[in-house]
Amino acid sequence: MREISYGRIRLGGDQRHVSFANEGQETGLVCLQGNCDVLAGGECFALRRDDALYVPKGLPIKVQTASEVDLVECFASVEGDYPLQFVSGEAVRRNEKLHFVAGTAGAHREINILLGSNIQAGKLVVGVTRSLPGNWTSWPPHEHAAMLEENYVFVDMPAPSFGLQLVYTDGISAAEVEVVRDGDAVFLPEGYHPNVAISWCNTEFCVDHGCASRGYRPQMGRGASRSPICLIFLDRMQVLALLWAPYLLSLKIPGIQFSVCDKYCGISL
Repeated sequence: MREISYGRIRLGGDQRHVSFANEGQETGLVCLQGNCDVLAGGECFALRRDDALYVPKGLPIKVQTASEVDLVECFASVEGDYPLQFVSGEAVRRNEKLHFVAGTAGAHREINILLGSNIQAGKLVVGVTRSLPGNWTSWPPHEHAAMLEENYVFVDMPAPSFGLQLVYTDGISAAEVEVVRDGDAVFLPEGYHPNVAISWCNTEFCVDHGCASRGYRPQMGRGASRSPICLIFLDRMQVLALLWAPYLLSLKIPGIQFSVCDKYCGISL
């Protein structure tokens, strides 16, 4: 990853505080669980679940808690100077541009943009996505390597919950599939990257974007980049894909290309 990196701060028990510096990097802190005070730039900010703090480069940071706290740290190298900014999770939930439900049946998810158009920053865009049980996220599959890097940190998925993360670079290559559980991180410098939760649980992940310019708009589905929408069939669904393959390949519809391999049947728009 060239633009972004991440860390995790978990405090409680015998360790209730930590101090560090962020020389040359802007920093985003997102509170996943618990509560804490963050001291930076001569100010003190109280963070609880879904609150976020943007800390400009070059500031010493101290995190302390009277109980316990779990924070995700997001970093990006930056040249400009930006202000220290606190974002309340409650304020985000009241803003329909920052908090909304996206997707269609089978791909519904709640999106919370914590550090986005609501703050001044160099490269960081940070949010939390929560899916419905058994639903896809990052769907339709899309790819934005030319614009930004992305990092998914999976959280709040207690055992035995898990999901499946797919990564592939085009519409005909076999996908790399990994089981993701609570605490796992997936780094995405490139490639299409849909994921799906198992039927009885949801996936939840903190999304960290880093881009050369924050004025980006990822393209999904139809568009100049010809991003493919790929239907992935796993286990017994592979049988259905193979049964439908001859019919799909016989279709000739302008603008739609059907392709089949031994792993999945894909439709590229």
